[in-house]
This record gives sequence, structure tokens and C-alpha cells, in this order.
Amino acid sequence: MPPMEPISRVHVSETDVVYGGPSAGFRTGRLPPARHHERQVCPVSAPSSGPSAASTLTTPSTAASPAAPSPGTAATPVTLSVQPGAGAALVTFAGVTKTYSNGFHALAPVDLDIPRGEVVSIVGPSGCGKTTLLRMAAGLSSPSTGTVRRSVDRTAYVFQDPTLLAWRNVQANTELVARIRGVARAERRRAATEALELVGLSHVAHALPRELSGGMKMRVSLARALASDPELMLMDEPFAALDEFTRERMSDELLRLWRERGFGVMFITHSIREAVKIGHRIVVMAKGPGRVADVIDSPSPPTADGGAPRDEAALDALARDIAASLAIV
Repeated sequence: MPPMEPISRVHVSETDVVYGGPSAGFRTGRLPPARHHERQVCPVSAPSSGPSAASTLTTPSTAASPAAPSPGTAATPVTLSVQPGAGAALVTFAGVTKTYSNGFHALAPVDLDIPRGEVVSIVGPSGCGKTTLLRMAAGLSSPSTGTVRRSVDRTAYVFQDPTLLAWRNVQANTELVARIRGVARAERRRAATEALELVGLSHVAHALPRELSGGMKMRVSLARALASDPELMLMDEPFAALDEFTRERMSDELLRLWRERGFGVMFITHSIREAVKIGHRIVVMAKGPGRVADVIDSPSPPTADGGAPRDEAALDALARDIAASLAIV
């Protein structure tokens, strides 16, 4: 297994780069006055904003993977150079590889586009590099070689765990990332209220996380992401911990929100059926090292009309084909 990258500091600055990981937990602490713009917390559905032009992260083939920061020190932001790129895919991976400092080869060269306004589901076995790609798309990890081009201003990251603060109510949890970014109270409250209405949770705005079901907690996480009005949602197995029935409802909820907001989605999952249901494009990954085995356009993708029938027989056949291919790749 590759070593974990123990990045655990949120850095809120003019470039608004956000760091951290779902396993880091929530940690708060007082920083020296000269560094008042940083908070020692774990990011939750973290939006990032940047220039409207494309941002490109390129790592020469001779460069080593960046070392993880030691505990108690600030993480070094990934350097992004601004280049023209209006109208391009939200994220483009070009010849991207990842090799960790211990020599573990996590990703073979990957070429992949995340189109604007589409759901791209990425499915594959554990250890095939799905989350590594997602972290690169977020700017939380850099490639060993190759280029990651981002043509997106606003990104939200949704983890498998809802990562809600137990002592804050639903409204405050939904406002949390905007508060970290320094958004004015009235503005962040308006955005959070609208987001909670979108996911049907206005009636529990003052409830604490312990009073919510697992599905409701995940909807709060989605609301927190929606409050930043993202162009791109990065979702790392967000429904994996839910029971089968709730998971199906959350997939439907995601597609409904996609129809209303039109954001792009990069969705990581181990569930072939889930990948086929929500994806306009299904990326099948294999390991040894991690690589893209196939990219499949859905035979019956989600459409703007939520009531339009879909070809369930074709989707079932595709799911069976993917399952068979993963058994041999």
C-alpha cells in the first residue's frame, strides 16, 4: 500500500488552496498572530477558487514526489501557473503518473478528461489509484510526471464520511467552509439556507448531527458543498457507508441536484451498479500499477429530464460487462 500523505492543515489565503484529508479528524488550535489566516482543521466539502483561466500543474519526469509536511508545520501550496483555457474540460490528466517516496508505483500514465457539466464515475478495485486521481484533481497531490490542467474556479470535495462537527447544528455545519474562507455572515447564511432547501433539510437546520440519520448527514455534506456553488464536485465514495436503500436514494438525489445546478462530477466508487447508474462516462481502472483499463460512454446516460425513461437493460448489460472485465484485467 502507498504511504498516506498526512496533510492536515487548511491554508486559507488569497489563492484559497485547501488541504487535508477525511482521516485527519477535526482539530482546532490557536496560531501565532502573524499566521492568523490559517486554521488547524480538517477540510469538509472544501471549495477552492482561483483564476477564471485554466490552471496547469506540471511535474517534470525527473522530479520526485513532494515530501509530506511534518506535523505542526504549514503545508506548501501546489504551484499553479495561469494559462488561457476557457471552454476546456474542467480537469485534464495528460500522461499523469504517481510514484511514492518508498518506490511504490501507484499510477501508470493516465490520460483522462473530466468534461464540464457531466458525471464521470470512476470504478475499480482497491489500490488502483482512484483516490490518487481525485486528490490530483483537487490540487491536494501532485503527479510524479505528466500534467494536470484545471479549468475550474470553484471546486467542492465530498468525503465518504460526512465530517460534521458534532457540536455545531446543521446550519452552522453547512456554513463552515465559507466561514473558514472569511465569507461575510449574511452571504454565507443565505447560501447555506438555499443549499439546505435544495436537499430538503430546512426543517432540521437547528438539529445537531447526533439527531440525524446517516442519509440526512450525507445530505448535509452535499448541502455544504452546494453552498459554494461549485463547477466541479469531487466525490470520494460518498455513499459507501450507507445501507443499500439509502444509497439508491442518494444516487437519485445527486442526479436531481446535477439537473438543477449543472455542475460536473468526478465520482469515485467501488460499486459497478452505482457507477453505471449515475455516469455519463464510466472510467474502469485496474491495478498493478493503477491504470485506466477502459473509458465507456453510457448507453443510456442521465438527462436533463428526470422523468425520461432510461434503457435499464442496456445499463444492466454494461454493468455485467464491466464486472467481467474487472475479473480479468
